[in-house]
Amino acid sequence: MGHTMSRILSGYIPESITDAYNVRLFGHKRKRKYSSDESNLEESLHSPKRCKLSCTTQYIYKALFVDGRNHDIVVEALGKEWKLHKVYLTQSPYFQSMFSGSWKESDNKYVKIEVTDPNITIESLKVVFGSLYLDEVTIEPACVVGVMAAATLFQLDGLIDECLRIMIETISPLTAVSYYEAASQYGLQRIKQATVKWFLINLMTYYPLHTRRLRQIPIDLMAILVQDKDLMVVQTEFCLYLLLRFWVFLKLHPTWIWDGNADKTQVSEFFHNRPDSSSFLLSPEGKDFLRVFHGLHMGSLITQEQDLQLLTQDRILPEGWLFPVLSKEWAYLLRIDNGNDSGPNNDKVSDDVFFASCVRCGRILESKESNTWRWKVFNFGLDLVWSTLNNVLTVRRATEDVTLNDHRPRRVMLRVILTTLDAQGQPKLSQSSGVMSVLLVRNIEAKIMDLCPEFEDPLYVSVNILSITPKINKAAQKTS
Repeated sequence: MGHTMSRILSGYIPESITDAYNVRLFGHKRKRKYSSDESNLEESLHSPKRCKLSCTTQYIYKALFVDGRNHDIVVEALGKEWKLHKVYLTQSPYFQSMFSGSWKESDNKYVKIEVTDPNITIESLKVVFGSLYLDEVTIEPACVVGVMAAATLFQLDGLIDECLRIMIETISPLTAVSYYEAASQYGLQRIKQATVKWFLINLMTYYPLHTRRLRQIPIDLMAILVQDKDLMVVQTEFCLYLLLRFWVFLKLHPTWIWDGNADKTQVSEFFHNRPDSSSFLLSPEGKDFLRVFHGLHMGSLITQEQDLQLLTQDRILPEGWLFPVLSKEWAYLLRIDNGNDSGPNNDKVSDDVFFASCVRCGRILESKESNTWRWKVFNFGLDLVWSTLNNVLTVRRATEDVTLNDHRPRRVMLRVILTTLDAQGQPKLSQSSGVMSVLLVRNIEAKIMDLCPEFEDPLYVSVNILSITPKINKAAQKTS
C-alpha cells in the first residue's frame, strides 16, 4: 500500500484509470499525441490577427460629425450649417485646394458654398460630408444620384466609384431615366452605356403599358435607341413605329392619362385630324422628333398593306421618305422574281450594311421548351417558320410558300439574340448567334443555334434578318 500511495502522491495515475475516465466522458479512448516540435506554436504567437473596432469609427462619426465636437470650421451649404474639421475635409481635393492658401477662405473659420446643382440635396451633403469621417458608407439607390453629384462637386473619386457601382446594379424602370440623365450631365460614360443597354431590351417589353414612364424618356435617348443595331423590336418594325407615335403624343400632351384601353383612338385622331397639310415631322411641333424617326428601317415599315395605309393616314413621315423606299423595294422584288438574286452572303455584305438594311423583329416566349411562330410580314417571298424544340432554335420555309420562285433555294443573313431578364429588367443570361448566312430550301429546317440550358422563362428573342442583297453605293465606299 505504501508503494501505491507513493505513486499516487507523486502524481501518477494508472493508465487504466485514465482510459476508463476518457471512455466515460468521450465515449472512446483518447489517443495521446505529443510533439517535440513547438516551432509552429511559437510562430503562431507572433502572427498578427486583424480585428476591426467598428466602435472607433462610429464614435468618431457621432462625436465629431454628428455632434460637431471640437470643430474648427463651419461650412454652410443649402442654408444648413455643418460643424466640421479641416483635417477630415482635406481628404477632398476641393477643400484641400481651399485650405492651401490659394483661396481667400483658407484661413476662415466660416465658409459658405454656393450649390447650384439641383441634384444636390441636404441629405446627399450629409452622406458626402459624413463619408469623410467613416470607413464605410451606406447609400440608398433612391438618393444615389444626389450623392454622386455632391461627390463630384467635392472631387471624391472613391465615393464616385461607389455611386457608379450602385447605379449599374440598380438600373430598373424606376431609375433608368434619371440615371441616364445624370450620366449625360456628369459625363459618366459607364452609366450611359449601361442604361442604353438596359433600354435596348426593355423599350418594347416594358414601356408600351406604362404610359407615365414612357413619357419620361427624353428625345435624345429615344433617338439613340431607335437607330441602335441591338434594339430588341418586339413583333415588327411597324410596332416600333406605333410605339413612337404614342410616345410623341404623350410628350405633346403631358397631362393626358391612358386608361389602359388597347384602343388609342384619341392618338390616331390627333395625327389624322391635324389642320396642317404637311407631314408632322416637318411642322414646328414635330421637328424636335425628326431625328428619332430617322432611325427607323423604312423598308421594314411597308411589309403589309394595312400598315402602308396607316402610314399615309398618319402623315407623320414626310412623303419624301416613303416614295423612294417603295421604288427601291419594288426593284428588289422584280430582281428576285427574275431569279437575279439568290440572297445575301457574308462575303458580299458587310456587317454595317447588314444592320442598316435588315428587318428587325422579335418575340417573347413564355416557355422555351416548344414553340413555333412566324412574323406575318412580306419578306420578298419568304414565309419563315421559327421553332424551339429540345433546346434547339431552327428556321424553315413554310410548306405553303408558293410565291416568287419558291422552288429556288434562297440564302438569308441573320443574327439572333436570346436573353432572359431579372426582376429589374437586367440581363441574367444572353446568347448570340452572331451574323451568319443560312441557305433555305423548302421543307428543310436550318439549325440556327443550340439554346443554353440555363435559360429561364420567359425567353426574349431578337432577330435581324436580310433576305435581299442590298445595292451598295460603290462611290460612297471609295470615299469612305
